[in-house]
Amino acid sequence: MKLKVNAPLDPGFMPMSVVYRDFEAAVKAEGGEKLTIALERNDGLTSVFTIDVFKDGTGHDEENHDFVERIVKTLLWIRGGYKIIIAGSKVIADKIKADYSEGGIRAFDSEFMSGVYEAPFEVIHVPFDQAPVAKETASPVGRHLDGCRIGFDAGGSDRKV
Repeated sequence: MKLKVNAPLDPGFMPMSVVYRDFEAAVKAEGGEKLTIALERNDGLTSVFTIDVFKDGTGHDEENHDFVERIVKTLLWIRGGYKIIIAGSKVIADKIKADYSEGGIRAFDSEFMSGVYEAPFEVIHVPFDQAPVAKETASPVGRHLDGCRIGFDAGGSDRKV
């Protein structure tokens, strides 16, 4: 992966968009399989993300893990959850489970999310055909115009020249 412009302060920096694009192209060229990552949070709400990965045992298991681990961590902090469900590769699911277990490289993340959702954090594997379906909802923010509001004046309108 060669960037047109390298980051001068971090020469090893690789944007996830480039990693994703190159990984996707490599899997497509070799042939892969589907993998679904689902994150369950309060009230059974579930976010689902499906990607293509290399087939297990084709010499790309470590690439699969590194790629999926980054996706899982990103989804966890964007969407939240206390349960990660990996539908598809058991090899990937087992490695992600080890990452998020006590003493694993993502132990902080699992402990934090467990505290946020007040539920034990877990990573489980299911066959791809049993992948969860998305269950999302929108929550309106604000829209209350009476009482308990905080105002902020940055002082810009009082500026004298």
